[in-house]
Amino acid sequence: MIQKRLRSKLEKQGIRGPSPSSIFLGNIPEMKRMVKLEVMKSKDRHLSIAHEWPSKLFPYLLQWRNEYGTNFTYLSGSIQQLAVTDLEMVKEVSLCTSLNLGKPGYVSKDRKSLFGQGIIAANGPIWYHQRKIIAPEFYFDRVKGMVELMVDCTTIMLRSWESKIEGEGGIAVFGVDEDLRSLSADIISRTSFGSNYSQGKEIFLKLRTLQKSCTRDTLGFQVQEKEIHSMILRVAKQRSAEATYEKDLLQMIIEGAKNYGDTDNLFSGISQDNFIVDNCKSIYFAGHETTAITASWSLMLLAAYPEWQARARAEILGICMDRIPDADMLRSIEYANNKGILSNRNPIEHTQSLYIICHNDLNMVIQETLRLYAPSMFVGREALDDIELNGILIPKGTNIQIPIPILHRLPDIWGLMPLTSIRKDLSMEFLGLA
Repeated sequence: MIQKRLRSKLEKQGIRGPSPSSIFLGNIPEMKRMVKLEVMKSKDRHLSIAHEWPSKLFPYLLQWRNEYGTNFTYLSGSIQQLAVTDLEMVKEVSLCTSLNLGKPGYVSKDRKSLFGQGIIAANGPIWYHQRKIIAPEFYFDRVKGMVELMVDCTTIMLRSWESKIEGEGGIAVFGVDEDLRSLSADIISRTSFGSNYSQGKEIFLKLRTLQKSCTRDTLGFQVQEKEIHSMILRVAKQRSAEATYEKDLLQMIIEGAKNYGDTDNLFSGISQDNFIVDNCKSIYFAGHETTAITASWSLMLLAAYPEWQARARAEILGICMDRIPDADMLRSIEYANNKGILSNRNPIEHTQSLYIICHNDLNMVIQETLRLYAPSMFVGREALDDIELNGILIPKGTNIQIPIPILHRLPDIWGLMPLTSIRKDLSMEFLGLA
């Protein structure tokens, strides 16, 4: 059996794990059993903010880490997993540029209708070509030009909140999570599609519906998929026919598809049309949920801990004053972050205290939000060929899994600090996982 051979090669290097309990399910039965036990133990407890939630959802990862070490193996169905929580190994996986390490095969197989061969699911030369096109669009100099659009979209949402509060006598209930998702989609539509914004927004609304009903064997899903494919190509062809040049992501993807067609069939596995469609979809899926989730949790934590809400607000007002934020102000905030460290520990709400080693800026509150409530549960990679990482030979076919919520709470990394401490020296950005 392939999985057994993979485990044997890793065991010879000192990496062990639990033996599979099922031929077809691997370790899934005991994973379910441990989760069920944790749910039963905690069902009578109510916590206003459960920062320790990973121990309830992934108790098996913590137990196996304690039993087998910082890196260990387990079998998820037929997929051989190498769980990595050793910090040096995490950094090496995150910074690895070898094309022998890529996205897990199950991503492109199970979510092909959503991702196709876009940058989220692609590997090898196809991925490299796409990354070369898309990555520069997220450098600060490019993002700087998008700030005004982001502010405009956010202002519209805030004004709608103000109107609702005024119309309901000073107190109103909002579906903040849903509003932030709509805001995220609105910003992506404007920055990605430029003058074709309204068409882009319609496409993204349909993509969200597609994501919710992701069942490939239903006729309705297939109809939606084809409709979205046609809509994206229609916008791209309209842009090309108008012979106008706009500095947006759609333009870069269209030009990338043209260059892609001049590569002497080096990437014959994907057509130019699919290149455009798959990467437009990838931009949506990569940025929509992650941004909205982080914004939602940030607001929740700021509301739960008013002291830090006041600190963050005072900092922003000190730089922006009564002016609308722009890119230069954001750089000023970043500069202020590096001027000194303010450490202050003050327990709030007794057992559920917030202790923040604060850089006296909003950025550190956001980093703490990302640590406690990361928008993605795992970073997944697959060894597409034998590859050595941190002195360990990872055999071809092994799936590498970095459990982000577990990593962000390990005492041997963060020290015996309160659960909600902020540590600048171990931020998401440093780990390369953001």
